[in-house]
Amino acid sequence: FFRVGAILVVGGTTSSGPMRLGMSRYSPTGDAGPSDDTPMCPTLVPPRWDLEELIPFTKNLYTPSARVLNRTAAEVEKYLHRTGITIYGEDLPWPCESFDDIVCLPETIMGAVHEIFQAPEPVSALVWPIALKGRDAIILGSHGMRSVVSYTIPLLQHINAQPHLDPGDGPIVLVLCPTKESAESVQETCTRYGRASGIKNTAIIGGTPKGPQIRNLAKGVEIVIGTPGRLCDLIACNALTLSRITLVVVDEAEKMLDMGYADHIRQMFRCIRPDRQSLVYAGFVTPFVKEICCTCQNLIEVHVNPQNRTPDVTQHWHFLMNMEQSRKHIVSVVLDEVLGRRQKALVFTLDKAEADDLTLQFRRNGYPALVMPQLDADQRLWVLNEFHQGNSPILVGDDQTLQNIELPGLEVVVSYQLPTTIEAYHARLKRVCQADRAGDAVHIFGPQDARLAPDLVKFLKE
Repeated sequence: FFRVGAILVVGGTTSSGPMRLGMSRYSPTGDAGPSDDTPMCPTLVPPRWDLEELIPFTKNLYTPSARVLNRTAAEVEKYLHRTGITIYGEDLPWPCESFDDIVCLPETIMGAVHEIFQAPEPVSALVWPIALKGRDAIILGSHGMRSVVSYTIPLLQHINAQPHLDPGDGPIVLVLCPTKESAESVQETCTRYGRASGIKNTAIIGGTPKGPQIRNLAKGVEIVIGTPGRLCDLIACNALTLSRITLVVVDEAEKMLDMGYADHIRQMFRCIRPDRQSLVYAGFVTPFVKEICCTCQNLIEVHVNPQNRTPDVTQHWHFLMNMEQSRKHIVSVVLDEVLGRRQKALVFTLDKAEADDLTLQFRRNGYPALVMPQLDADQRLWVLNEFHQGNSPILVGDDQTLQNIELPGLEVVVSYQLPTTIEAYHARLKRVCQADRAGDAVHIFGPQDARLAPDLVKFLKE
């Protein structure tokens, strides 16, 4: 297993559209109607936008350090090669390899960041300068909380630079997410990093009562995180206005089309001032992703791990010859080594019930383990803080519960039970992918995992 190299390409993009996506600014194509379980989008009436009459807003907030200004192109290429990132566009800001490289972020924001991260993650190192400079960007191939942190920090500073909200103004930032779970995860991150700045947010998601959401909006919030269906419902009934939105984030854009949200997003975009700043995150390019990018200006493209190779991970396999052999004994040996080296470990199970049972047994045996809660946001924050601070360096959970949870500093992943798909297996490996070192993944393979064997063999050969 190895990391993928990267190159830096400077120039070649014009303000009329993206360089690499290959689509004219005014020729959006590709559409899929809503699925059977996606509600039709209500008709939204957009304002008549006149750019000359719009109140100007502050976009460029970026102040690089002297170290960044003195960095050479060769040094930047070396960093991109090491992190597996490719970037395209004009007037590209250099990445911030350390927190000292960005001097425009206040301690109210960076205090919470320093508690978890020792240095910017590679995605954040590229996106923070781009976003703080007020540029539009599409970030391809970045998933989970790495993506969320990369846009959360700039959007908080964007809010700090804008005029104060008056009653009825509506939010300053809109974050679009495909699912309730992803929206709640983003809200959790915005709350953690925005608390010290007094920046308020709310989640507007389907499957929950509208009343509390409408009341939260009426109180005034700077950030709205939501799913397109419920957002359009509240816009249509005048409970939500987008007139003050100056920054839009589209997270997991390729999933929006699959879920039938294309028309919802089109109509919402018409209700937002056309000179807004846009950050688009997608796993891969689709016609709908291209269409979104056609609304951007002087777009920068960031390709993360462009060939989607397996991260640099040392894998350890333990094979159970029969069902009676103890998985718990194998895991205990591994955890003894982890604790002896003062590392942190993530233990995966197939479901939440198994995670609860395993955590209870770990704690009875003296291991400082915690299980990741499913729903309670306060409990999840407490568990993550205990893990990050090293008080409980063993975290147990299933793939769904741990989805979109960022765990910087993680050294070991243990598959107590292997997942049912090769995609989930690959996602577990990425948990210990670090820019500066290799991680370790421990897998326990039993007779019941035989169904995964053909895909595993093919994957490992590749």
